[in-house]
Amino acid sequence: MRIRLFFAFLFALPLFFSSALAFQEINNITPREASELLKQAPEKITLLDVRTRKEYDDGHIEGAINADYLKNNFREELESLPPDKPLLMYCRSGQRTLGASRAAKDAGFKKIYVLEKGIEDWRKAGLPIVK
Repeated sequence: MRIRLFFAFLFALPLFFSSALAFQEINNITPREASELLKQAPEKITLLDVRTRKEYDDGHIEGAINADYLKNNFREELESLPPDKPLLMYCRSGQRTLGASRAAKDAGFKKIYVLEKGIEDWRKAGLPIVK
């Protein structure tokens, strides 16, 4: 009887953790999807550019906040943002957002969107960039 309870517990444990992690989602979205999301409710989304300051100054998505993922203070900058608001983040090609989205998840953000292939695909889609 104890063995059955033990195995039932082992099988139930992953279900518990997977449902708990469902509250912290990371979703990859296309440039068009990101554009639509920003048009629908720009004030309800935090737009985060995780590239270097120079890359940001060379052109970014309007309304984006810059927090360089490669800097030592990235975690502090991330934690200064409201974790209850959905977070849409991007980099140049999508590589830095992999680590940045994990850091956002660890920081307690509940809804995280990552721009697939970064601002490069945003530009290729003909979407606007500001300097």
